[in-house]
Amino acid sequence: MEPIFNKFEIQYFFTDNLPTIDAYVRNKCEAEAWLKEILLAFESKRS
Repeated sequence: MEPIFNKFEIQYFFTDNLPTIDAYVRNKCEAEAWLKEILLAFESKRS
């Protein structure tokens, strides 16, 4: 089993129960999630 800090997962939950997502929306969400993770990592190292 991998240590949790080596793994990054994004899970999507849709209100209309459709298993699809627009590529633009997906890329935007993933970029925002990565940015938040990077900022949190830098912030924790500064503390």
